[in-house]
Parts: sequence; structure tokens; C-alpha cells
Amino acid sequence: MMQLVDVSIILALILFVVPASSTIPEQISPEQISQGGNGYDCGKYFFTDQIDLIAIKEAFSDVGRGLVMPYSGPLYSQTMNLYIWPLLYDRLIELTNRIWRASVYQLVFTEHGEIIGAIVKIANNDFVGCWRTENYQPKAQLYDLEQSNGYYCGQKFIPNEDLSYSRDIAITYIGKGRQFPAAYTGHLYNADAGFLIWPIYRGQVYYKYGNGPKGPYYIVIDPKGQIQDVIVKTVKQKSFVRCIKSRNDLSPPYVDAERSTAVGSSTTAKIRFSGFRCDDAFFSDNDLETARKTAKVRRNSVYPKLHHGYPCDSFCLLWPVRLSGIPYGPGKIPFVSLIFKFHKLNVFSKGRTTPYRLVLSLEYEIMCVIIKSANDIKKCDRKIMVNKVSNEDKNHYRCGIRVFKNHELLSAAKAACQKKKGYYTMYPRHYEGAVFEVEGPYQIYPLKKDKKFKT
Repeated sequence: MMQLVDVSIILALILFVVPASSTIPEQISPEQISQGGNGYDCGKYFFTDQIDLIAIKEAFSDVGRGLVMPYSGPLYSQTMNLYIWPLLYDRLIELTNRIWRASVYQLVFTEHGEIIGAIVKIANNDFVGCWRTENYQPKAQLYDLEQSNGYYCGQKFIPNEDLSYSRDIAITYIGKGRQFPAAYTGHLYNADAGFLIWPIYRGQVYYKYGNGPKGPYYIVIDPKGQIQDVIVKTVKQKSFVRCIKSRNDLSPPYVDAERSTAVGSSTTAKIRFSGFRCDDAFFSDNDLETARKTAKVRRNSVYPKLHHGYPCDSFCLLWPVRLSGIPYGPGKIPFVSLIFKFHKLNVFSKGRTTPYRLVLSLEYEIMCVIIKSANDIKKCDRKIMVNKVSNEDKNHYRCGIRVFKNHELLSAAKAACQKKKGYYTMYPRHYEGAVFEVEGPYQIYPLKKDKKFKT
């Protein structure tokens, strides 16, 4: 992949009226632009094209290049080599690592500075896409179809059946003086329409009584009780973003843990892992590619570290990589994720916590993986792993020093299926990694030896 392209000349032409030390333009809320303008509607805030271009300028600055993060998520293709940068409204971004601590709004862009979209954080650390607005009209979103069978809110799919069930409950409480249905207030719809909102879920079950805790997903109904839309509440700010209509639930086939039979597919899957094996640890090419991109955009004075010697014939770079779930300190039990036989790589590790190093050329091309100790370097073996996994798999699995019995896997699968609608939980969640013969996308759920994982 190419390095981030220097777009300063292009930005200078576009932003010639904005001095380098300029502050962010005056705040513009969606209400102030009367449901329009050129930019991204992210609920409470509307990010104009001018603000977005200033963010790109910050990201491509000398300091910003070391803070840019690769995009990883289900909203955009993983083959596009995308990056993210936080969008803030109340002040200029101070270019330090602290910019990511409260990054509710993020800009998604390519290595050439082309803006792809904006995203906003909702519950469970999930993100949804902000709505693009051009010439004072919302631009049609992907999957915004007339004949849909549900809505996507981030990576969560809400089928029409759930919406109809929630609507039937909601209309019984209209005019009963409960907290919900509540009148919708905001810029998404005409204030004269009289729309009402009703929470769809309360944890893992439907929201039923009009009072009490609720999830972030809401149906929008008119005074006659007809469903008009689905919206989701953003994190921190009490605002809403529209979800996207879709024809299909793209959730993967799953295993009924009680019957141990396939639901959605009876195909035996082959998991293909191409990568490097370091004793009992395995680093897939997919994970190493993520690590490579991270090393390239997050390089600093410490890492990647210049190296000359075995296994390199000339100067090369070393970047720390760590197995996900390995504890940072004593007394913590590492966990692995169901569906993935080996530990998944955490590419944002610190050198002091891991003996593993990704070896890169000076052009940031992957060379190999090594195990580095104080006095020795061991080169890991290049391997292609092929594991057949049936939906009726009866095997036990060894992950490093831990062995997971089949009944433990079935128990975890059952818990994962039960929590599939639990919008207060972080798992099961979207998975990007090894390619399966069974069509994805896939979801993962954590495993802990002899313990249930609390999500």
C-alpha cells in the first residue's frame, strides 16, 4: 500500500480562504441548515465540507500523520485501505494521542485524502454512518430500498418482524401518559407530522411497558400507528441518526447449541490461515497486514525499530505484535474468540508486553515474524493452515496451553445466540479475518476457560 499522499497542495487550493491557524468555522447544527447543506448529518452536529477538509488537512500534517488510525469495521470495504480521523466541533484538535479518547464523530478517508464518509458512535462502541446531504437534500444511502425486510443500524440488523411487534406494543400506550411513545423532536422530520418514537428493545427483550430503561434503537410511527422509520441514539449527545433500509439480514449462519445442527447452512467450512507460526502462536496474513498498515501510519521515535542482522540481509524494521487476550499483568486469564482457532492479533501492542516482532522492509513490506528475546532471535515458520470445521463439529480445540472441550464451545454458542439481540452487550460482534467457504459476514464470541464470559 502507498504511503499517505501529500495533499497539502490540493487542500491549499480548496481552503485558500482559511489560514493555517484558523479556528473551526462557526458551529452549524442540522436544525440551523433546515435539513440541508453540503456535508454530513451526524445527529447533533452537521459537519460541512469545509470542516471535513480542515480535518483532512490536520490528518495529513506532519504531526497528524503519526496519529491517523486505519479504519476497521463493517460499514466500508476492508480492501479500500481507509483511515479515520476524529471530528470535533468545539475547538481545534490538539494533535496528541488524546484526540482518540472521546472520538464520537470520525471522518473516513483514503490514503489520497478522498473523503469516503463520516461515522458516529452509538451504544456498544458500534458506529453508524452519518447521512450525506447535498444541495439541501439527503443523499440516498446504500440499501435504502422500497422492498426491504429490515434496517441496518451500524452492524445490527433489525428485521421487519421486530419492528411490527414493537409497533403493536407501542400503539397500545398512545395517550396513556407513559414515558413512551414520546413525541419526536429534532430535525429529521417535519415538526407538524406528529411523529412518535418507541424503543425497540430493552436489553435482550422487546421494550414493552412504556417506562424504564431502554436501548438505543427506536421505531418512528405516525399518529395512526404506521411505521415511518428507524433511528438510533448517538453516544453522549441526545440526538438521533437514521438507520438504513436493507433487503437482507447479512448475519452469518449459526449453530443451535442445544441441537448441534446447522441453522442457515449445512456446508462444511474450511478455515484457511496463511501466515506465520511461532511455536504455539499463529499470526495470519490478514492480521499482519493490519499490523503493517498500523506501523506505517503510527511510526514514532521508538517503533518501528531499525534492525540490522538476522534474519535480515540488510537493514529492516521491527514492529511489536501481540496475541490478543494475553494478560498485561499477573492474575488475568487470557481469552480467545469462538470461531477462530488461534489467538487473534492485537496490532496496537507495546513492545514490553510481547516477544513477537513483525519484520518489515524499509518500504514497509512484510518479510517475516520473529520471536525476540534478550539474547536470541528465532524466525517463525511460514505456514498455510487448513482446518475443516463442520456445523456439527464434535472436536475439542487446543489454543496454546488451553484446551476447550466441545461442550464448552456449545455452551458459548448458545450464549452467543441468546445475546444476539442484546444491544447492551459488546458480543457477539462483527468479525473480519480469515476467509471461510460458508458465505459471510461472520460474528465472534469470547471464550474463557472454565468461566462464562460476561458481556
